[in-house]
Amino acid sequence: MLSVATDTVMRGRLVAAGRIVLDSWFEGDVVCSRLDLGSNGYVLGAVVASEVYIEGQIVGPVLGGRVHVMPGGFVEGDIRYVTLEVASGATHCGRCTKLASYRDPPELVALAERAAAEASQLRQIERTAIRRPVRVVTVPPSRLVLPVREATR
Repeated sequence: MLSVATDTVMRGRLVAAGRIVLDSWFEGDVVCSRLDLGSNGYVLGAVVASEVYIEGQIVGPVLGGRVHVMPGGFVEGDIRYVTLEVASGATHCGRCTKLASYRDPPELVALAERAAAEASQLRQIERTAIRRPVRVVTVPPSRLVLPVREATR
């Protein structure tokens, strides 16, 4: 999960195979599995996610499987969705288009596959790492021989 604090301003393209909690100003496109846009969050660009929870503002198109515009949320742009919930007190300026299904974009699928492959590789390394048990041998004091230093004069 990526969480960005309130006093941050970012620009660019944000792609993450996972959840993003954004409570800051972002100029650019956001592509992720789930976006939680907090009440102080602002996105100027396109949003693509299988789940989108909007309490802040988005100025740009939204494409998602499940889109929730929460009370106080604001979207100025078209919303393409499988399921849409616009709560009382939310604002939407734009067109809504219902989709039959949602598919993650190829770059997000590739990123998720890479993350899964790396996790699998790490598990394989952990499984193959041999940790030999420590063998404890008890020696009776009568058989214990300690090296003796010769005294120098």
